[in-house]
Amino acid sequence: MFDAVNKLNDGLKALGEKYLEGLNWPATKEELIAKAIENKTPEGVLNQLRAFQLKDGKRYNSLSEITKADKYNKAQGTTTQ
Repeated sequence: MFDAVNKLNDGLKALGEKYLEGLNWPATKEELIAKAIENKTPEGVLNQLRAFQLKDGKRYNSLSEITKADKYNKAQGTTTQ
C-alpha cells in the first residue's frame, strides 16, 4: 500500500516538473490544462488531466490536492466539468 502511494506521489512530482513547469499555484483545472498544452504535454496525459472531476473555477494549491479532490468527488459521485 505504501509503495503504491509513494509511486503515485513520485509520479505526480515528475508530472508537475515536466508538464506543468511555470504554472502559478493556486490554479484551476482550466489553468492546469492550459499550462500542460503550452508545455506540449502528450495527448494521453492531457486526457488524464481533463478527466479530473473538479469544481469549476476552484483554485487548488498543488497537483496532490487536485488528485485528492478528484478521488473524493468520484467517490461521492459528483459530476463536474
